[in-house]
Amino acid sequence: MRMMNRLGLCCLSLLLIVPSVKAAEGPELIPSSSAAVVKLMAPQKTLKQASSFVDSVQQGYGQMVLGQAGMLGIAISNPTMQGVDQSRDWWAAVFVEEDQDPAVVFVIPATDTDAMSEALDESFSFVAHDDYGIYSDNEEAIEMMQKHLESRTSESAASVASEKIASMFEGSHVAIGINLVVLKETYKDKLDEMREEMMEGLSEAQDEMLEVPGMNLEFLTDLMGKAADKIVVAVEDSEGYCLSVTLADDGFELEEFLQFAEDSRAAKFLQNHPATEPETLKKLPADQLAYWSINGDLTSLNAWGMGLLPQMLEMDDEEKAKWEGLSKDIKAVKFQDSSASFALGDLQSGLLRTVVTGSASPNDKFRAFLEKTAELMDGLDISGVTQEMSLEKSHEEIEGVEVDLLTTRQIVDDNQQFGGLQAQMNQFLYGGDTIETRIAYMEDGDYIQTMGGDTEAMENAIEAYKAGAAGDDRIVTRDLAPLGKTNFVALIDLQSMIKQALEIAADAPNLPPMPFDQESLKDLEVQRSYIGMSVSTTERGCAGSLRIPIETFQAGASMVAFFQRIQGGNAF
Repeated sequence: MRMMNRLGLCCLSLLLIVPSVKAAEGPELIPSSSAAVVKLMAPQKTLKQASSFVDSVQQGYGQMVLGQAGMLGIAISNPTMQGVDQSRDWWAAVFVEEDQDPAVVFVIPATDTDAMSEALDESFSFVAHDDYGIYSDNEEAIEMMQKHLESRTSESAASVASEKIASMFEGSHVAIGINLVVLKETYKDKLDEMREEMMEGLSEAQDEMLEVPGMNLEFLTDLMGKAADKIVVAVEDSEGYCLSVTLADDGFELEEFLQFAEDSRAAKFLQNHPATEPETLKKLPADQLAYWSINGDLTSLNAWGMGLLPQMLEMDDEEKAKWEGLSKDIKAVKFQDSSASFALGDLQSGLLRTVVTGSASPNDKFRAFLEKTAELMDGLDISGVTQEMSLEKSHEEIEGVEVDLLTTRQIVDDNQQFGGLQAQMNQFLYGGDTIETRIAYMEDGDYIQTMGGDTEAMENAIEAYKAGAAGDDRIVTRDLAPLGKTNFVALIDLQSMIKQALEIAADAPNLPPMPFDQESLKDLEVQRSYIGMSVSTTERGCAGSLRIPIETFQAGASMVAFFQRIQGGNAF
């Protein structure tokens, strides 16, 4: 009896001390030899979230989403969804072989594996593993799955996924992971052929290059060749790609991630360009229609861009020497971060309103560079278009800040039709044939540049810079924060941009009569929000993100209803 009691105590102790063995989940059942893995978050959750999302956009339409649940059964070749567990995540694996169609294997959680097997077409091979049904119409793919399940040494897709890719699968409603190593090994011959065809195409493009008066387009061949080399490096160094889609109460998010091999050329390049917070963007004016920011050291990029001009244009040796000297001058200026905003003006003074801010230090060398650039650009002829450019230093002083005025005109010769079009565009965008750009130099090495809006625009820009206006804008902060640290970021208030454009068009004298007026446009109510796009680097990869707030979808629905009323004759 005592022996039985001791044995019972030992068993109880083991249960308490030794963690329970967890059954393998979807990605652990898939071998690392698969070319792709697809996940759908538990359909019950996904459809409920999608229904709620649609109802938030257009009340009453969410039920239609729930009504499409049967389509998911068709997607997994089980139309009745017999034996399927919809409360857990669904998975699929893709296997590839050269010169054969990809094979898809479904890895679906089951409430009853026998019922699931019975519901499938006879063309499918089926394997039951714990509470999962694994099936495919490709027997070889099923055999590979069985070997993995029976092996104790086979690596799973879950075990080889990086932390970043695993996190994208974890929190998203739909995710696709692609094993680029497997794809490159499988289609090596085809990739080599594509590379050869790309190089041959570049060579043929050089022979067929069009001639443009005043321009030397041969530089494009070298430029495209270098770009092709970078693409080849990226393909050779790449390991994996992941795309995920997530629906939330506050909007839609799509994420992408391209992963490179550790210590590869691509990975080392990305490590030298880390993502940072877009601090300069926060110094722009508030309530703008769009913002964008490039973060990091831009010195080399600006020097490279300046070096392209003398290669593009046909110049004599003296002119080329001057431009090459300017290309050297720009290397003495350190450029760091550049952010810009966009707003709409009016048809009288011009539609374009832009503000740019960034760091260019030391300021005196940057200022001298701009002055020399204006001198070289003045009188320059590019394909029949003559540039007139001048820089007036210390044109005005605003809040103790010196402001230069850069004036640009473009004169089109011997082509009245094109010249007339250019004049119309200048009037439309800038309010006349003269483009005025103001540049202010701040004490901390930053600069502010405005185009459009005259002195008032610069006054507002300097005030916003000192106050950190965009950083205090609640909507900008809300829609910028989820994007985190970035190398490039853009925010677009699409609905406000469209409404303002409609308001301008309603009173435009040179446009046909519009089926709406200012009074009817008051009924078109939209809330400010920003579609967010970003690109950011990590130690081994490059990530992209697209976020669309719920307010943007709601505004889209309001605009559809507005234009439907117009078509029905009820707009006014």
